[in-house]
Amino acid sequence: MAKAARALRLSAPPPPPPAALPRVRARKAGQVQALVRLVRTVYPGCRRLVDVGAGTGHLTRALAAALGVEALGIERDPARVEAARALSGSGGPRFEARAVGPGGLELGPDDLAIGLHACGALGDALVRAAVRGGARLLLVNCCLQKVDGVSRTPLSATGRRCGLVLAREALGLSNLSARPRLVEGDHAQWVAVRRTRYALRLLLAERGLAVAVGEEMRGLRRRHARHGLAALAARACARRGLAPPTLAELARAEARARADYGRLRRLSLPRALLGPLLEQAVGLDRACLLEEAGRVVRLKRVFSWELSPRNLAVLAP
Repeated sequence: MAKAARALRLSAPPPPPPAALPRVRARKAGQVQALVRLVRTVYPGCRRLVDVGAGTGHLTRALAAALGVEALGIERDPARVEAARALSGSGGPRFEARAVGPGGLELGPDDLAIGLHACGALGDALVRAAVRGGARLLLVNCCLQKVDGVSRTPLSATGRRCGLVLAREALGLSNLSARPRLVEGDHAQWVAVRRTRYALRLLLAERGLAVAVGEEMRGLRRRHARHGLAALAARACARRGLAPPTLAELARAEARARADYGRLRRLSLPRALLGPLLEQAVGLDRACLLEEAGRVVRLKRVFSWELSPRNLAVLAP
C-alpha cells in the first residue's frame, strides 16, 4: 500500500478548455477531454478500448476517434445503448447492453479497460477483470456505497490485513465534500438546497413516510430542489401518489427546517471530513490488488473539482 500511497496526488490539474463535443454538457465534455489527453500520454500502444458503464458513449467515441483503435462500450441500460449506437453510426464503436458482475468481463493484455465514474461494485469488478486478464486500467472512483450487501470487503491482501471492511453507510460519506468551492452554484445556494431537502423529509414524515436521508429525492433530480420547497414537495408527492402539499404543511416544514438545519449541519462537518479519506482508502485497496499482481500503479486526481469532485483515479498503464 505504501507505493500506491506515495503516488497519490491530491492537487487537481487546472480545468481544461471548453469542449467542442456536440450535445454534451460542459462539465462532462471537460472530463472526456481530460481523459483523452491522459490516455494519449500514459497508455500508448493499446489495441482495444473497453469502456464499462459507457452511458451514451461520449467517452467511448472520443477515445476511439483520438486513438484510432477498436472500442467496445458496455452499458446495462438498453435505452442508453440504443442512444449510443444511434450517435455512433455504422462506423463507430460497438455497444453492448449488459451488466458486468464478478467474473463477467473478459479482458486481454492489449486491452485498456476504462471506467469513468464506474460505481461501487462495478469498479471493483473492473479492477478484478484487469488483474485476471493483464489489461491496462483507468478507473475513476464514484458512488462507492453502491455495493452488494451491507459492507465492502477489501480486494487486496493488504486491505484484508488492515481490516479494511467498510460499511455501505460509511462509504456513502465519500460523496460528501468539505471544499468551499462547489461544483454547482455558490455556497449560499448549496445551503438553501440542502435545507429544502431536509424540509421535504420533514413534510413526508408528517404524512407518515419516514424516509432515509437521500430517499426524499427518489425519482427527482437534484436541480428540482433549487426551486423551493413548494415546487419540490409537489413533485415528490406526485411521484408517491400523494395529495399535493397544503400551505400549512409547507409552512410547518419550512419553519422547522430553518430552526433545525444550522445545528444539523454543524454536527455533520466531521462526516464531510471523512469523505476524502474513505475515497482514498478504497482507491488504495484497488491499487494494492494490482500491485500484488505485479503491476505498476498510480493514484491521481485526473481532472479539476470544477468538473467533478469525483476525480480520483486508479491508473495501471
